[in-house]
Amino acid sequence: MALTDTILREQLWRIPTALERNSLAVMDGHHQVEAARILRLKYIPCLLLDYDQVQVNASRQGYVVTTQEIVRRAKTGELYLPKTTHHRFPSLLPICNISLLLLQPNRKSKPTSSWQPPNRDILTKYGDVAFARPQFPIVST
Repeated sequence: MALTDTILREQLWRIPTALERNSLAVMDGHHQVEAARILRLKYIPCLLLDYDQVQVNASRQGYVVTTQEIVRRAKTGELYLPKTTHHRFPSLLPICNISLLLLQPNRKSKPTSSWQPPNRDILTKYGDVAFARPQFPIVST
């Protein structure tokens, strides 16, 4: 995966993954989440947003795409097909440039592959940056 190779080569996480604040649905950054899983990272830098800040519409015909439907799907795990929704942010996502060393598990912990329901304890705040564990279920949007 090209993104995984880039992250490894640069040893940096450059752009946070955009999550909906309450449901933790991934608005933008599905490839980042997959790269984090491949790299077995403990955390992913995230930007927590509300749908009143982001516009969303369907990219595929025949799908109901509302913020309520996206959140419902995030909670139930009923995934959209890839590229079904298109999120438009009011500005570019910020650059964070976080060292990969800060995102890796400590040497004593073993990587987990178990899926857990989204809840608040998967988030850690460090200053203005939120970090999410990459093992949580996401909705493809």
